[in-house]
Amino acid sequence: MMRLLFFLLTTSVFSQNEFSIIDNFLHVENEFQIWSNDSIYRFNENLQLVSINQNPIIGRSDKIPTIKYVENNSIHYYLSNGSGDVYDSTFKRIDNTNNSSFFNNSSSFMHKDTIYKFGGYGFWTSFKQLIYFDFNQGDWNYFNLKIPLNFEGLFSSQIVKNGPEKYLVYGGNKLTQENSLIDEPNKNIYLIDFKKSELKYVGTSNIDFSGRKINFENGTSLNLKKNSIIILDWKNNLMKKYKTNFTHKVSLEYNIYMVSEIIYYIEKNNKGYVLSSSEIDINNLKIVDEHKIYKTTSFVQYIIFTILLLILFIFYYLFKDFNKIKVRKQSIRYRFVEFKIDNEKEEILSVLTKEQKISTNQLFEIISSKDLHPNHIYRLIPEVMNDISKTIKLVTRKNEEVFSVSKNKKDRRINDYVLNQSYVFKN
Repeated sequence: MMRLLFFLLTTSVFSQNEFSIIDNFLHVENEFQIWSNDSIYRFNENLQLVSINQNPIIGRSDKIPTIKYVENNSIHYYLSNGSGDVYDSTFKRIDNTNNSSFFNNSSSFMHKDTIYKFGGYGFWTSFKQLIYFDFNQGDWNYFNLKIPLNFEGLFSSQIVKNGPEKYLVYGGNKLTQENSLIDEPNKNIYLIDFKKSELKYVGTSNIDFSGRKINFENGTSLNLKKNSIIILDWKNNLMKKYKTNFTHKVSLEYNIYMVSEIIYYIEKNNKGYVLSSSEIDINNLKIVDEHKIYKTTSFVQYIIFTILLLILFIFYYLFKDFNKIKVRKQSIRYRFVEFKIDNEKEEILSVLTKEQKISTNQLFEIISSKDLHPNHIYRLIPEVMNDISKTIKLVTRKNEEVFSVSKNKKDRRINDYVLNQSYVFKN
């Protein structure tokens, strides 16, 4: 991570170089440009005024505050927010597009000498795609990027390089699904992977990304607020917040830039606006907070979580009836204990399993035999039920009574053997 320096010295450009209004503030190659009214004021890195020139695109004054600057390997272009306008370094328009009021607050960046725009919105609709500028045709085309189905679209987000073919997308806002006129802060972190041609979710962050930001080529970002500076180390997923004593002077209406060890910004005073800079030393600043930028679920964690869920499901399936008494063919089983029974008892227990009770009439039909007198069968019923009760207690190792005997509600001459609810049966 590049050595970032914070507060030692602050300088400003006053007198004739004060501005009552600033339309735009850009850093182009080795100079700073302040666009004010119909002119472009150019300053060197010592804050000395170098030249004043008429703004070449003054005829399109509505575009001036929205102009963005992108560069890669000393090649730079000016882009208009909310349209497809592209200007070269001499302010010559090189596109032939006519889209307006769309791609508002999309995120612009350059990758391998190609200009890209990601996200944005227009006509109360989120734009969820990545587009690139075709220099040969002078038009914008869709880049074939696989987008997650649940991606809702972003605007005003930041893009920072995270590898030769990778860019992280963070911050910004998204339109709410309930009302497209209302937006809310984006908490998710996404990765644009050019090698795989896909956008994927990386994690979720609770950091407030408001304020002015600088994204460096080495995979770090600087987030400047009124009372602090936050350094985002994306490669190590680490955030450090520093207390400062100069950032309250920074006007957050305009961009900020960092050259070598100096931060350049616009400062607002009683007379208007002025270009200022602060040289700062991070070693002399107090860290007031430090934690991970975002929380994520890695692929390995996901696999482990899936396996654990599968194991839990298998255990549930195998042991969901663990505490139930299973009535099987000529046997009953409880947990790991199994006991043999005859066909007569199996039939009785099957009725109890379905109805939770059995009447003496039903028992008579099951026990009845041509060799036995009906009166003798009725005398056998208590013995059979007592024998079943002992068997169940033996298998379950419980001392609670298995049945309670009560008079049938429809016929008082008939008794019902009602199963105790603590004994649960399953066929």
